[in-house]
Amino acid sequence: MNVYAQFNEHEFIYDTFRKEDALHIVLDGQESAFDLAELGNGRYALIKNGHSFLIHLLKQNDVYHVHVNGAYYAISVEDERMRKLKELVAASHSGPAEQMIKAPIPGFVLKVQVEAGQVVKKGDPLLILEAMKMENVIKANCDCRVEEIIIQEQEAVQQNQDLMRLVTVDKD
Repeated sequence: MNVYAQFNEHEFIYDTFRKEDALHIVLDGQESAFDLAELGNGRYALIKNGHSFLIHLLKQNDVYHVHVNGAYYAISVEDERMRKLKELVAASHSGPAEQMIKAPIPGFVLKVQVEAGQVVKKGDPLLILEAMKMENVIKANCDCRVEEIIIQEQEAVQQNQDLMRLVTVDKD
């Protein structure tokens, strides 16, 4: 079954399967083999084309927060069934939806880049969270209005702690 992953405004379609005792992925029509070992606590070792990657993975709501060899990525993933369900819900939805932005990992709020009441577009930066000596930009995942900022700059936060409350806005 195809899976749709969104990263930095780009969408990738992939499917994984086992063939001849190896894991394979078809990413945008290109098939390749890889080896994956679970290390525990959301950590994985991946070997692809002779290169090794250390991956730390945390799923929060519909977003995977992924650290690969020190680089951070926020990736939205949905399968075909979930995509169809979201389309049906969106078609029947009338009015703004509220969502809570939570800390994907424990860290330190370096900078809040928005103000309460500000309207932001999908992909706009909301805040910078320092974790594991890396700066992670937390971005809006839809067009929305910042309803409430719960945290302050220079504040330590725990994983899944509420950071800010957003309300979706129509694109009209």
